[in-house]
Amino acid sequence: MTQLPTGPLWAYEVKVDGHRTVLWRTEEGVRLQSRTGRDVTALWMDLAVAAMRLPPLLILDGEAVVYVADADGTAHLSFAAAQSRPARARELAAQHLATYVAFDALAHPAAGFPDLCPRPYSERRQVLLDVSSGTAAGCWRSWSKAGGIGDDASAGTVFHSGHGASRTP
Repeated sequence: MTQLPTGPLWAYEVKVDGHRTVLWRTEEGVRLQSRTGRDVTALWMDLAVAAMRLPPLLILDGEAVVYVADADGTAHLSFAAAQSRPARARELAAQHLATYVAFDALAHPAAGFPDLCPRPYSERRQVLLDVSSGTAAGCWRSWSKAGGIGDDASAGTVFHSGHGASRTP
């Protein structure tokens, strides 16, 4: 295949190597959960602190990743840095802030969606885009390709823990 299909029935996500994580923005704080159900908030505390700006009761599905700067100053995703988080979370968070790549919205009660799971992808995607547009500038970057759904070139929305610092993936 030389070209990806387009149209309203096609959507694509960028494959990122990190930790699959569900982000729960509770009334009191943020909880990050691994795909096995383990609480991993302490490992990704920089993301939890940054995610406090999200609307309460929002639930996102995504990937916690780490960008590392090369010698020339460009950043690249580092699976090794993400994998090292469990052993040295505080030290590594100080060196390389995490990034959350959200690719689905599971719930957003404040917007009238207590459970988005049964809703079509196009509706869940729109909620994710709406959340990203309402968050502090510089914290989100749209990064997907969704044929017929929006006009951007991505399907994951990136939440940076850099508190407004812009990074180039």
